[in-house]
Amino acid sequence: PWMNRYYVLFRHRPKWFPFNILIHEMLADDHGEGVHNHMCPYITIILRGGYWETTKNGKFWRPPGYIGFRSANAYHRVDLKEGTKPMTIFIPGPFGFRKGPRSEYGIKFKDQ
Repeated sequence: PWMNRYYVLFRHRPKWFPFNILIHEMLADDHGEGVHNHMCPYITIILRGGYWETTKNGKFWRPPGYIGFRSANAYHRVDLKEGTKPMTIFIPGPFGFRKGPRSEYGIKFKDQ
């Protein structure tokens, strides 16, 4: 495993509740060389260790105490400092499908 996850509020969040609170203990770098995004907007608060975060704007050290607010469209990568196991509070926001026209998202779909 590359992460231990502890549920502070819900193991299975009810659909009517807008967020959850989890503790993440990171054990390894993100897999592969690419970036990833999340299925929802989220807040992350680094409690211990810190990590390197790569975004489209560059590579940044995120120390303990750092608070990050991200949209579901924010692509990033997390890499650990050797010998550390960063711990964060992770607060995922509401899940959901996009409701606007496809063209709003800058994605070209093949016409059927």
